[in-house]
Amino acid sequence: ARRAAPASPFADADASRCVVGRNRLNRNVLEIELTPGRYLLSVYEPRPQRALPCCPCSTFEFRLEVRWVDAAATVFNCDAGELPASLSTTPGWLSPHAHTLHVVDDFAFNRYRVALNVSVNSLLRVRQADHHADMRLLRDAGGGAASMRTPAPVIAAHEQLLFAHLRANEQYVLEFDELVRYWGDFCSTERMAFAVAPYANVTRMRRCPADRADARLPVLPTGTIAVPYVFGAHSNGADVPRQTEYVSFAAADTTVIAAYPFAVDALVVLVAEVASDFLDADLRLELYRSEPGGALSPEPAAGRLVQNAHLVRILLAPGAYTLRVVQPARPALPADTPFTYAPCARFTFAFELHAVSGAGGQTSTGGG
Repeated sequence: ARRAAPASPFADADASRCVVGRNRLNRNVLEIELTPGRYLLSVYEPRPQRALPCCPCSTFEFRLEVRWVDAAATVFNCDAGELPASLSTTPGWLSPHAHTLHVVDDFAFNRYRVALNVSVNSLLRVRQADHHADMRLLRDAGGGAASMRTPAPVIAAHEQLLFAHLRANEQYVLEFDELVRYWGDFCSTERMAFAVAPYANVTRMRRCPADRADARLPVLPTGTIAVPYVFGAHSNGADVPRQTEYVSFAAADTTVIAAYPFAVDALVVLVAEVASDFLDADLRLELYRSEPGGALSPEPAAGRLVQNAHLVRILLAPGAYTLRVVQPARPALPADTPFTYAPCARFTFAFELHAVSGAGGQTSTGGG
């Protein structure tokens, strides 16, 4: 007599409590918190390919990851803010009267689709400081057609920038890649900035000089800088207002506004900041280590978004560096949009070096 097959340890599995994975692009992902116990994980084929003449077998890749989860690791205990279901209708976001929005904060990916619509033609800028998830803006094509994509985001230096013209009374969806949920921790957090304003207001606020010769950029010393150094202080001790405004007429295809090579011969703290209109200019700083021969390090030091400003605060070892003021690449605009990019960028600038030990000579001075 044939020996009976051993009983399956999962013969009493409760099929009514089965949890299935969610379909993603060319994959199916299952993530769930498990309490102590026995479980059965099944890989199955909803439509057997073996029955089709084209496909005698089905190939696939499989990945299993089991990790300990802190009971306190829940969205409730995540310090980051939650993305709203809609930028337009969620209280505290897009103003229904001024039609404007500007929010900068750390957000958790509690959802991956955020609705948006505006009642007047507007501009939208979204920036991810760390680029943990791909984002895209979809526009409803109407008539039951599938959603249409707007211009793709620009990715540079680990940041992702989306800039788009929104048409009045059309429906949009800001979509994030859901895979960030599965490969991150319970509180996958991203530093993000959102801004929306009627483009008529944006163009009305521009104040560019008529003569390009009126462009003015900060001037910093070159070579080794003695510390402490504070940009903007005269040698006679009279302070120049820190909010001196500068003007750049950089071309639309130019990203580097200004570059400042400098060196330090001691351990110092660098504090640098550039502030500009986030929606219309969005200037930022990039700090590189200068390599022998004049080359720059492959990646810049990371800065931090603070409303209309970009701040770099970092400890520097003795060596040579280059600080750049840059503007984001400007994606092509639709042919039928009345919006044009600003011919200039107005900004304020601060640059300070301080010795870590507190030792140093007299304060080095710089012009405004």
